Amino acid sequence: MSNSINFVNPFFWLTQLRRALYSRSVFKSEKLDIPVISIGNLSFGGTGKTPFLLWLAQELEKKYDNIGIISKSYKASCKNPGLIFQEDSKGPSYWGDEPYFLSKKLKNIKVFAGPHKVKTALWALQNYPQLQCLLIDDGFQHLQLKSDLHIVLLDMSDTSMLRVFPFGRGREGVEALSAANKILLTKCPETFRKEDYPFLKEWEMQHPKSLFEAQFTPQWPSLALKDQKWIVFSGLANNSAFFNQVQSTYGDRIWETLSFSDHEPYTLKTQKEIEIVLKEAPSGCRLMTTEKDAIKLKMSTLGPLIDVIPLTVEVARSEELLCQIKSFIDQ
Repeated sequence: MSNSINFVNPFFWLTQLRRALYSRSVFKSEKLDIPVISIGNLSFGGTGKTPFLLWLAQELEKKYDNIGIISKSYKASCKNPGLIFQEDSKGPSYWGDEPYFLSKKLKNIKVFAGPHKVKTALWALQNYPQLQCLLIDDGFQHLQLKSDLHIVLLDMSDTSMLRVFPFGRGREGVEALSAANKILLTKCPETFRKEDYPFLKEWEMQHPKSLFEAQFTPQWPSLALKDQKWIVFSGLANNSAFFNQVQSTYGDRIWETLSFSDHEPYTLKTQKEIEIVLKEAPSGCRLMTTEKDAIKLKMSTLGPLIDVIPLTVEVARSEELLCQIKSFIDQ
């Protein structure tokens, strides 16, 4: 659990220097005229950021009519900022999997996407001046756009997030959490104790009533067919954690697992790889994956064979968290 190796890691010091240059206005941060809330990670994905962002947006739309989300078109062909309309036909290959997925789950919230978050946010405000608040998807390290409230998710099941890349999965050291306004601890194991993490105790003393916990519960496909087998695949930041969770539920009913890179676009070549494995599997074998992966294959020949695993979000002291966020938006 020690993160002392960070101090001999050049990447750690570069991230520290980058934050310092922004905080001293050596590098410019764009400040918008409406409240900006970032939802981000300290590590390279796998914290539950996307389901939490969905939950938060759905809760906020109960009170606010014009909430917007800014998301980057990662591994996509989109060259300019835009709003993803519900009837949009361009799909995830154009907009990017994350913004496209968010737009399909959030019918009444505007999801803006583009290759540059600052330009996308400015475009959104210029074209939709009625916006009351922007949620920035994966915004904690995006210092070019100034966020007024930072919500940072920490995956407490993976202590390698305390060690900065390449020695662990951390994007930055825990020192960066001094910029966070709220921390959401996710995937806490049964043995988890805050007392074992001095940086959490110190942060909580400086930010009272701002440390929260959340759990994500998978909605597993039916176990009714006893002989049903699945090939499980995903393109996540942490595929192994997803596979371990599936295998602990289904055991030997999982025929094989296929791991792809984060934000995998599922080209025809990748689809062919999956089809080859499927042909070699027992008769009746189906596919299983996450909602975000499945939406990219919905219109493919594999689509009808996919069983999707949605997640439900449970935030402890959720009303307290939402009250704090709404108070911030209203001030």
